[in-house]
Amino acid sequence: MKILGIITARKNSRRIKNKNRKILGNKILAEYTFQFVKKLNFLSDVLVTTDDSIILEKAKKYSLLAPWLRPSKISKSTSTSYETVMHALKWYKNNIGSVDAVALFQPTSPFRKIKTIKEAFRLFKKYKGLNSIASVSYTQNKVLLKKNKRKFINMFCPNGLIFIISIKELKKYKSFLTINTIPLINNDVEETLDIDYPSDWSQAIKILKKHEK
Repeated sequence: MKILGIITARKNSRRIKNKNRKILGNKILAEYTFQFVKKLNFLSDVLVTTDDSIILEKAKKYSLLAPWLRPSKISKSTSTSYETVMHALKWYKNNIGSVDAVALFQPTSPFRKIKTIKEAFRLFKKYKGLNSIASVSYTQNKVLLKKNKRKFINMFCPNGLIFIISIKELKKYKSFLTINTIPLINNDVEETLDIDYPSDWSQAIKILKKHEK
């Protein structure tokens, strides 16, 4: 089974300016993911899709496939991962060849662990790629019930750490989450940190300092 790794690294961010190329520790945020995917031997190839020339050049230094700057029409804050990935898949198919599935890596998760990603791929292959895999974390959400009463509901939410899906399922549902998605439960607070808000960035700095000791 051929699985293409795709790293989506948009230039702008609504809450943290130029987040994916901002320096975290001794390198830009996107580099954590660039370095990580180089350790994986179960990907057929890795393609970086970005609208930022600095990130593009960084990707090339890691010998990752970074053939173009992403068009502005799919680089907006409202653009979806589905749009971005389908654009990348079309280019890859036309220029290199077809793949069976795609693994989505977002730079906003800089503290992934090899054992977690290996488990995600093991699950995906166990079900012969007929489903999708999504890393999720346990959370509690307050839900509005009848008569304005509120109650905490236990639930799992995607944490952005890893998504794997067959091309067939992706095209069918136009999403990385489907009715067949298999959850990979992970409550490691460091690994599942998804940098979206300034407070998340501050937490990432604390994690780095903790491991420097």
